[in-house]
Amino acid sequence: MAGLLALAEPLLIGVGVIALPIGGNALIRYLKVRKVLPVIRRAFTVLDPLLNEHISGYSGSDVRFAMELVTGVLADGALSREEIEFAVREIESRYAPSRAAGKTSETLTQALGPESEEAKLLSAVLAVVQKRELLPKGILEAARNISLKIS
Repeated sequence: MAGLLALAEPLLIGVGVIALPIGGNALIRYLKVRKVLPVIRRAFTVLDPLLNEHISGYSGSDVRFAMELVTGVLADGALSREEIEFAVREIESRYAPSRAAGKTSETLTQALGPESEEAKLLSAVLAVVQKRELLPKGILEAARNISLKIS
């Protein structure tokens, strides 16, 4: 039995050395996602109808700009620029057109009411993206301006 342990010990140490960084990275990613998850969930409430109804007319940069804008407004200063970027990457990776099917601005307004923050945000972001009133490089300032418009 002692001989078996002597043979297995290097193998177990090697597995531990390999698994430790993988587990550490997974834990760090989990903590990051956990912090931005409430914003991501609310962002999908607005982005699903927006992208479902208007994605065919948008370029990739318009879609990204809309995602950044919605995320920035919903974060309401609670997230840094890097965390907003991380949240947008998560939204891009999790977006599924099949789940967004059937979600429209009309169903959003009916479900939450025309005075809800999400309904107002949807119309404000749609106007900004269509008119390109604000440039993507000023996303935090754009988010603050939209927050003022919808409140």
